[in-house]
Amino acid sequence: MNAMPQISALFESLSPRHLSTSQKIIIIVSLFSTFAGVFLFVNSQARKAMLKTQDASTSTSASNELRFRQTMIFHGRTEDGERYVNSFYKASDCESLSKVVVFFNSVESAKRELESEERRASLLVEHGPVIDS
Repeated sequence: MNAMPQISALFESLSPRHLSTSQKIIIIVSLFSTFAGVFLFVNSQARKAMLKTQDASTSTSASNELRFRQTMIFHGRTEDGERYVNSFYKASDCESLSKVVVFFNSVESAKRELESEERRASLLVEHGPVIDS
């Protein structure tokens, strides 16, 4: 029994001139899908490798960075009636930080407060630094 005539008949039936338009479209879409799948798979593997490299470099630098988290927030009015917000933060090295924002009603009241803070700062400089024990 010779298989060659059967194989050539099979290939002849698959030739483009014997296929209907819908069969040709199905074959083209199947080939395109296969190539697209291979392309996406290869790119995803390359992307995973790149992300793994970036994660390794980020984790070493992130351990050296200070991170802050907000622990408390207060708001109210000053003695002069201006609105303020006081925020407290804790750093990753366990140091505390606070930030005060005052919403002044006028430029004059802002200037008065700035001058007052300047006087207080100069008094602190005259007293010298406070050393942690």
